Amino acid sequence: MLPEEKAFYYQAKAIWDKEEYIDIEENVNYLWVYVQELLAKRQSATFEFLKGILMRLCERYYTEETFFISCGPYIEDLALERGDVKCYLDWSEMQRVYGHCSLESESRVGVAMRENIPLHPMDIIMATGGYYSKFIRDNYALYKFCLYQKFSEYDNAKGWYNLLKKLPKAEHINAVQCYLGLPGVVCESKVYNLFDASAEPVCKTIVSVCQDAEKMAIEMKSNGDSWEIERHERLFEYLKGYLPQLKMFLEARPLFANGEVIPIYIPYRDIAICRVGVESKCDAAEIQRRNIRFVNIDSEPNQIVEEIKSLL
Repeated sequence: MLPEEKAFYYQAKAIWDKEEYIDIEENVNYLWVYVQELLAKRQSATFEFLKGILMRLCERYYTEETFFISCGPYIEDLALERGDVKCYLDWSEMQRVYGHCSLESESRVGVAMRENIPLHPMDIIMATGGYYSKFIRDNYALYKFCLYQKFSEYDNAKGWYNLLKKLPKAEHINAVQCYLGLPGVVCESKVYNLFDASAEPVCKTIVSVCQDAEKMAIEMKSNGDSWEIERHERLFEYLKGYLPQLKMFLEARPLFANGEVIPIYIPYRDIAICRVGVESKCDAAEIQRRNIRFVNIDSEPNQIVEEIKSLL
């Protein structure tokens, strides 16, 4: 840095250390230097302290799109590195429903299998590329909702673990790369065994399940039974408009929900927007450990916004 840049950085650093805001005039390099320094010394700080700083930086500088998108995953990496696998898997849940995203998906599958944690449907789909159609593209949330049901049906009948464990063992072991893009900070998590996502039994099974989910979604749409999911979509867009600084998931299935679908989930903040009664079906110990808060999705949209703000 030039002398004047160093002077400004130390001024900004002092303000960020107090968890306050300073205008960086779109120069995100100052933020990256701060994050790199913070994580380089992470062993001497608690997870909650580091998570809090990174989370608030993301939220206060959400208009810096590259920073907002790239910094959030470091919170997930922190959780994984500290051994909080459930937080890692809940906060890094895949949001796409088709297309290849094999590295991240295989990492999540490997971590879940290593810890004997239920597999998330989206991880298996994105590791193989899944199944695509125009209907799926135009009805993302409805299709995702149906996928959960069809994947659960297959899991109950035959079991995803049983399918994956039949595959030949990988020749190599791998590890999740944490803090990518931060020189001097990047490291690896515990190793896990790779699985062959391109193996014929996996691909054929996934395509079949995805096609069943699409048929179910088409039927729901034609029968007028998709109105509730469509309402979730409208509310999701409404909340994103009023709370753009928050990362949100639509039709999520976090581990704490015990298989229940959470219509709108705010990771990092651990806020679940769902119907009254869903909380009683969730993992009570995990709710208490993480202080997960619930907001009634049947409230008026403006009331939901205000309640979320009160929880931040």
